[in-house]
Formats: sequence, C-alpha cells, structure tokens
Amino acid sequence: MIKKIDLHTHSTASDGTFTPSEVAHKAHKTGLSAIALTDHDTINGLAEFKRACGEYGIEGISGVEISAKYEKEMHIVGLFIDENDTELAEKLDELKNAREVRNKKVLELVNGQGMEISVDDILSQKDGATLLNTGRAHIAHAMVKKGYVASVDEAFKKYLGKGMSCYVPRKTYSPKESIEMIKNAGVGAEVEYYENDYYNKQTIRKRRT
Repeated sequence: MIKKIDLHTHSTASDGTFTPSEVAHKAHKTGLSAIALTDHDTINGLAEFKRACGEYGIEGISGVEISAKYEKEMHIVGLFIDENDTELAEKLDELKNAREVRNKKVLELVNGQGMEISVDDILSQKDGATLLNTGRAHIAHAMVKKGYVASVDEAFKKYLGKGMSCYVPRKTYSPKESIEMIKNAGVGAEVEYYENDYYNKQTIRKRRT
C-alpha cells in the first residue's frame, strides 16, 4: 500500500488559511499518513500541530520555511527540526517582527497611491490575523475587494511586485545563515526558489538521523 504524505504546508501561524489543528485534521480526512507544518518564518504553530497529529494518529513533522536571499529570494524549508529550540525561535522572531514593520510601510505606500486600505481590511481576512502573520497577498486581496485592481496578479504587477511603487524589501537571512539555523535545530534543509516566473526546487540536504 502506497502511503501519502505532504511535506510543505502553512497554517494561520503564518500565511495559511487553517489553524495548525485544522491542518492536521484535513491531513487525516484526506488519508495522509504523515504531514509537515512548514510555516513561513515561525515555529509557533508546531506544538498545537503535533498534539493534533497525535490525536488523529498521523505522523506530524516539525518544519519551517525561512526567507533567505542571495542574488534572488529563496525559500529554505527545514524538516525534522526541534520545535523547542530557543535559538531558532529568537532568530525567527526577528523576521516576524520585521514583517509587521514591512506591512505598515507597504500600506503607507498603497494609501499614498490613493487606495484606501486599512489594517482592518487586512486582518479581517482570516481568524487570528495580525500584521505579524499576514503579507502582501492579503494586501492584494484587499485591493481586489475594494475594486482598485481586478485581480491579485494585477496588484502585484502594478503595485506590490519587486520594483513597483509599493514594494518594500523584506528582512532576510543569507542562505548560509538559514541553513545553519536549521542544521542547529534539526537535520533537514531543502531549498526552494523562484526564477524567471518558473517554480524550481533543488534539494541541497535532506537526511534523518
């Protein structure tokens, strides 16, 4: 019998739609035998996630997706990490706090373009939302809802994408720093990156001890 797994999911701890417990529940309902929670720049949802996986009888894998940059933006996924690692949590908190600052700057620029988008327009999109766990996609959805653009894609192409009038660079660690953070807190690292509008994935290290 072939077992089904999913090693890359997000929850409301970062930019996902479902709570960590709900992610585990949906994995159980769809017949997965194992699932990893790899929220963007945070491990805050892992404790709840692991508890729920235990209740549903599926393997819950602790993970994280760290934003890094070297010439281009990279998303580095770490698997089988220690969700209680305080050093990793502190470094990720720096990224999370920087996300709030970035969101405020983006909103300021968007409003400067004559589009009235408030913090409430962003936070009303999901339960438990804050400026720490939302991002440009949520701002784009608010722009669509208010009729300033026809689609999320248009919002990024005209305003929110790199080089556009409302773009604000995010704080990132280097790939080396990110991989060291993961290695120190676990045993797996996988690089994911975007280039020329095509999605590419390159595994640079993946082992379990």
